[in-house]
Amino acid sequence: MKIGVDIGGTKTLILSEDSKRIQFLTPKKSSKEFYDKVSKGILNMGSNKAGISFAGVITKKGMVTLAPNIPKLEDTNFISEFKKRGIEIIIGNDANCFALAKSKEFDVENLVGIIIGTGVGAGIIINNKIYSGNSGYAGEIGHGKIFDGKEYEDLIAGASFDSKNATKDQLKSWHHNLSRLVSQVCYFYNPEIIVFGGGLTNILDLKFLKKNILKMVDEEVLKGTKILIDNHIDVCAKGALHL
Repeated sequence: MKIGVDIGGTKTLILSEDSKRIQFLTPKKSSKEFYDKVSKGILNMGSNKAGISFAGVITKKGMVTLAPNIPKLEDTNFISEFKKRGIEIIIGNDANCFALAKSKEFDVENLVGIIIGTGVGAGIIINNKIYSGNSGYAGEIGHGKIFDGKEYEDLIAGASFDSKNATKDQLKSWHHNLSRLVSQVCYFYNPEIIVFGGGLTNILDLKFLKKNILKMVDEEVLKGTKILIDNHIDVCAKGALHL
């Protein structure tokens, strides 16, 4: 039986194909503590095979090159560390797993899943396959530069934007910046569906966002493209099951 694991900056969810689940706070004190606890959780589910969703960048050989939420994992190797503990894994970043799960659910071939939470990232599905790019950085759209050296993450991500205390004008500006980002996604990928996930979907006004996007994108480009929200907590783990 395969297991899907969603490793978040705050919590880790382990999900089985028959919907059994274990959830715990993500260990951050050391890489050993992390690998030991996650491995124990997978084995306790009765399996030694897992697909893992991870918020960061991991090379095809398993090296963690970027782990903004769990920095102790950087320069460790996911594949070899889990193998030492008797577990065979397949890795995908959280946005890719999110997008993969939604493409399976909606039965579409081309989809972009955008996670807006602590950071901003996208998972790209082209012809039913995850597109990761040459070195795994495809979809890191939050790092695109806007002006004055600022990135989209500086204006949109939860780490930079106080959504709880935002004024109406600040929320309007936030939607405008997100619209600019999505308009570029529309031109670059022209997907069948764009779906949002992540903690900041709770402030996302989809109707207002679409209105803004239409000011920036030719109507023909958006023809047939659906823009949706999905903030279910287990969607990345479900995507990991499909890796």
